[in-house]
Amino acid sequence: MMKKNWILKENKHYNILVSILKNREIENIESYLNPKIEDLNDFTLLKDIDKAVDRIFQALINKEKIMIFGHDDVDGITSVFILYNYLTKLGSQYHYSYIPNREIEGHGMKSGFINKVKEIGINLVITVDGGICCYDKIEALSEMGIDTIITDHHIPPEKLPNAYAIINPKQADCKYPFDMLAGVGVTYALISIMSKKTGIPLSKDDILMTALGTIADRVPLIYDNRIFSKIGLRYLRTSRNKFINFVTYQNSELSTNNLLNLIIKLMNAGRSTDGNHLALEVLFIEDYFKIRALYNKLSYILKEYDIQQRTAFALIDELYQNNNNNIFIHLDDNAIPLPLIGSVASYVNSKYHIPAVILKSNGQIITAEARGPEGFNFVELFNSISDLLIQYGGHKRAAGFSAELKNYEHIRNRMIDFVSNGKYNFCKKDDIVIDYQLDKHAFDMNELININKQMYPFGENNYRPIYLIKNLPMNELYKFPFSQGAFQNIEGEILDIVFTVDEENSRLCIVDCMRSGFSQNSG
Repeated sequence: MMKKNWILKENKHYNILVSILKNREIENIESYLNPKIEDLNDFTLLKDIDKAVDRIFQALINKEKIMIFGHDDVDGITSVFILYNYLTKLGSQYHYSYIPNREIEGHGMKSGFINKVKEIGINLVITVDGGICCYDKIEALSEMGIDTIITDHHIPPEKLPNAYAIINPKQADCKYPFDMLAGVGVTYALISIMSKKTGIPLSKDDILMTALGTIADRVPLIYDNRIFSKIGLRYLRTSRNKFINFVTYQNSELSTNNLLNLIIKLMNAGRSTDGNHLALEVLFIEDYFKIRALYNKLSYILKEYDIQQRTAFALIDELYQNNNNNIFIHLDDNAIPLPLIGSVASYVNSKYHIPAVILKSNGQIITAEARGPEGFNFVELFNSISDLLIQYGGHKRAAGFSAELKNYEHIRNRMIDFVSNGKYNFCKKDDIVIDYQLDKHAFDMNELININKQMYPFGENNYRPIYLIKNLPMNELYKFPFSQGAFQNIEGEILDIVFTVDEENSRLCIVDCMRSGFSQNSG
């Protein structure tokens, strides 16, 4: 029997790639395949961006002290990096950065940051990849006479902070036509406008860092995000950044995709101390020996995380057997390190196709990371329990919050009630959307590999193509480079096979398979 429901798209064109892109409603195929920076939307359409740039220029002219506040993930780190670098290019000698340690400070601005701002004597705060939910702390900054410019991409709350300027494409009155930028995409827009007004150009590494942050944050890789990612990765192996260059040299045997994933993992492995983030620090270092030492340190942390992650996944699989709700909620004691709760939530969502909230306590405060399937909305969920939360924010399918430990049971019960009201349906987990049905007699592996290379990088809303071959006799399977052992438990002499292409290893990876004559494809 067929395991999943196959949805076969119509072959709209004799050219496989053109047919796939038309079915995916790619309007400008040339721009998709060969994007140019000029194809980006007009950044001046972002609300408050000119106001923000003018305030930054005023600060530079008056030699005011500027603090960049960022989030502690790759999106936030790359955002801080490109903005800090560009301020340096403009001649600033009075700018600083602060990335909080999530394990100690939790989400958003906390008292430690406010104290640091006071200590240095900051005049202007610029947030990157965050800030839209930091109402109280930005109010406190305002009362201290400090202006705040927010650059963010998360869903704004109903009550916006009292900031000097807010640049966020998700604002209801923002005219920018694409609201799914990563945080670093918004930051790139800011320095791009600064570049146009000053004539001081951006670098190839600015677009590379924007690509890294965009891909790492798993935003949809379409439109502007596709342009950032496709163009930025062209410079991965030729980067002038000493750390990126070092990692590339040390791992020269890796494919572009594996090298990209390694860099993202290394940056995620870093943690912050007193506002100084290890992964951000290594991006600024020029000295070879210091870079090597920090690379070794990050690699060691990464190996430790891999071991801890495997243990955590095994624990979650065991706990899930007793889950009777439409949402998986787990408050961990000592088994899962705080930096891994996001990846554990992603694991649950990916494997079991239900919303997952993984929480960790630090004293009397709990921190949560949440991930959900297509169609779920954590922002609505957290809005419904906002009276129990200290702070929350994020996206529909990926979000987080902090709360008091004493409220945990109330939070848990209300989240279960919210998901149980029947509004959300997670039954689509068994649907496989097939991009193209191939003729087994005209199979061309090189063509399929080339298609993947043209469509790369893959990610949200830009998945690897999924193919179907029908009526393939078992005794002809050897003619096709399927992964070893793929058909060990398959019954039937003639098969219909759904698969993707692993372009790096020149293999076909089985997605689903069944005996011919039993499929009920729909288009």
